[in-house]
Amino acid sequence: MRTRIIVVVRVVLCSTILAASAARAITFADVTATALPGIATAPGAEAVDPKYSGGGAVGDCDGDGLPDLYFTGSGHDVLYRNRGDGTFEDFTVQASLGVTAAVRGAAFGDVDNDGDIDVLVANNNGPPRLLVNQATGGAHWLGLRLVGAGGRDQVGARVRVTTAGTVRHRRAHADGSYASANDPRVHVGLGASPSPSEVAVQWPDGRAETFSAVPADRYTTLTEGAGR
Repeated sequence: MRTRIIVVVRVVLCSTILAASAARAITFADVTATALPGIATAPGAEAVDPKYSGGGAVGDCDGDGLPDLYFTGSGHDVLYRNRGDGTFEDFTVQASLGVTAAVRGAAFGDVDNDGDIDVLVANNNGPPRLLVNQATGGAHWLGLRLVGAGGRDQVGARVRVTTAGTVRHRRAHADGSYASANDPRVHVGLGASPSPSEVAVQWPDGRAETFSAVPADRYTTLTEGAGR
């Protein structure tokens, strides 16, 4: 009887998944050529072996509110800066990057708590390298640590940040690239706006709260149950 119950549950779950798939067709379009122009010819880009990439990370490296892309490879790393129009530019040279080693993992986080994203890379058969972001330009930012009543980081929480009419969405996560873990704090680039933000949090248990007038240019701890 127990075996039969398990079989029935599996059939029901499979039927539900198939029905959902039929109702919502999902397709992908390869936009590499337009989104990442020059990926095969730009200086340094060809060093990311098309047969092997150790990992990648997503983060707002210049604080403009747009997620940038960082890839490691078998002989070179590459930083792609988000242009805000659906395309990226190879910004490796301008950012003084270009780790000429067999890089495997990459982790993003604000190591020195100055409001910009730093990178820690793990080299194959070599020591790790810490790349400290020294961005200039005065971009503002918002840093959030989301914790539960017991003080544990609420990984998986979803965040909506509204600043001077601009809305940005983020997720609290620690997952990263190969054998790497990111800073679990939520970092949001605000660009030129120093205004306080309204932060709406959907916690992992489904509960939603709003926190008002969260200040810019500092890290703020938001505790589940303390909002409205």
